[in-house]
Order: sequence, then structure tokens, then C-alpha cells
Amino acid sequence: MAWLCYGQRTGIAKGRLAVFGAEHIFDELNGQARQARRALKAWDKLAVQGEGGPIPWEGVAAIAAMLEEMMQPEAAAIVWLSAD
Repeated sequence: MAWLCYGQRTGIAKGRLAVFGAEHIFDELNGQARQARRALKAWDKLAVQGEGGPIPWEGVAAIAAMLEEMMQPEAAAIVWLSAD
């Protein structure tokens, strides 16, 4: 799944189709396919599925302020510079 999602940049949906397609074609994979389906659920939670909504400037300021308080001025500067 890591190779499909990140190495090939196909995403979770195509990985899911590959697993379900293999399960449908090869009946002998039923036990292993259950494990693959459980792994897919984990990938749904771990993988970035797309862009989220924009973060308002107040959110950017809050993140930068939190990083400043944590003595991470470089990270705070990166937050400001990468916000658009």
C-alpha cells in the first residue's frame, strides 16, 4: 500500500480497488484479503486523501505563536513563509 499510495502516487482509492480486484479474481486469497482490508482501514486514517480547506490567518498566527512559545523560532518562521 505504501508503494501504491506514495511511490506511485495513485492514492488510497486505487489501492483499495487493487485489493478488492485481487480478492474477486483469486478466491484462495479470502483469508489474506481480510488482513488487507484491515490494513486499508489503517491507511485511510494515516494517508492524506486530498487538500483540506484553507487555514485562516488567525490559525496561521496561532500555530506560529505556539511554536515561538515552544522555543522553535525557525519553525515559526517557516509557518509564516509557507502560508499563502
